[in-house]
Amino acid sequence: MKTKVCMLCALMFMAVSVSLSAQNKNDLKKMVGNWNYTMENPMGGDTLEGTCTIAENKGEYKATFTVMGNEMTTSAFQLNNGKYHAKISTPEFEMGVAVQLKSNDVLVYEMSFEGMDSPFPAIEMKRVKK
Repeated sequence: MKTKVCMLCALMFMAVSVSLSAQNKNDLKKMVGNWNYTMENPMGGDTLEGTCTIAENKGEYKATFTVMGNEMTTSAFQLNNGKYHAKISTPEFEMGVAVQLKSNDVLVYEMSFEGMDSPFPAIEMKRVKK
């Protein structure tokens, strides 16, 4: 009897895991497309405007950000605590990014820097309508 209960629990756990995995991949697929954002410049000066394009290639999802004419592409997104995390690496710095779908047309984007608090608040990006 104990074995049957353990097997039933294991099967239920697997079913829930598969369901959550499918939902998470579905959310990531919904993020594919072009997004715009505007944010206060934490260093002062002009407001920063940029674009983000999230694309899928061979099962990997990456984002390309363009800010003030500079283009940066993330590593592949990995799910962690309900958000998709990736890194942007340049010779000058390494930055972590996290994105989470708030609605079909709003994506929340956060930045983090290794070893320091980010001066940037979370940013809401709006989907570019075709």
